[in-house]
Amino acid sequence: ALISASFTPPAQKDGNQLTVQGRLPLGEAPIEISFEGGPISLATLGVHEGDFGLLGVAQSELTVATRLTLSPQGQLDLAASGRIESLSLQHPALAPDPVEGMDLGWRGQVRLDLARHRLEIKDAGVSVEGVRAELGGSLEANGQDLRVAFKLRVPSTPCQVLLEAAPPELDVEGQGDDEVCAGEDQRAFGVGGEVAAQDHDRRVLRR
Repeated sequence: ALISASFTPPAQKDGNQLTVQGRLPLGEAPIEISFEGGPISLATLGVHEGDFGLLGVAQSELTVATRLTLSPQGQLDLAASGRIESLSLQHPALAPDPVEGMDLGWRGQVRLDLARHRLEIKDAGVSVEGVRAELGGSLEANGQDLRVAFKLRVPSTPCQVLLEAAPPELDVEGQGDDEVCAGEDQRAFGVGGEVAAQDHDRRVLRR
């Protein structure tokens, strides 16, 4: 037996909408929830101008594809991807003036194994105006042992591309593009690294 339900908020004038669907088996089968659709404006979803510092919510458009699965064995899987286009917001910690017209994207897979006390992140990434960052790793607790392994990578990106990706409201140290990107050693930037740790006394990590 299976209980199935869906919820669809009002569509935009162009017919685009988001749909939430759920499947609740009455037997030994996974519980599933999905959330997908778009592009649809934040205003259509009930977000108001000024909420969380957001501006231009009628022009900001969201596209998502997310699926959540919980197995009878206690394994939770999340696969998500999405994009927000023309995002505008105002926050003093970010910039003195409103930051307008940003495009953000994300993707990734997360698995939480409740029985093994293990969290795993695979193929995760975020992008801002074409500048990408990739993340993967795991965290596992076994008795008094805690094992952590994470990897972060920002692909090498030309300096000029980084500057073009930054909203104009973010003044890069008050300098012009030519001055910031001057020099042979500053034409491209990239970051890559891995962190691995094992600790037999988790109290150390709480300091």
